[in-house]
Amino acid sequence: MILQQFHTDLVKMDVSIEDAEKLFKEAIQTLKEEIPYKAEDCQYCVYIDENNA
Repeated sequence: MILQQFHTDLVKMDVSIEDAEKLFKEAIQTLKEEIPYKAEDCQYCVYIDENNA
C-alpha cells in the first residue's frame, strides 16, 4: 500500500470574509438544485458510475 505524503506547512494568506461568504452561499444554492442528467461522454459521470457501484 502506497501512502500519499502531504505537506503541512502553515502559510499566511490574505482572505476576504465577504468573498468566502459569497462562495459558501453559492455552494449551498448549487447543492439545492436538481442533479443534471449525465452525458454518456462525460468523464466525470463515468468516474462516478464506476466508483459508486
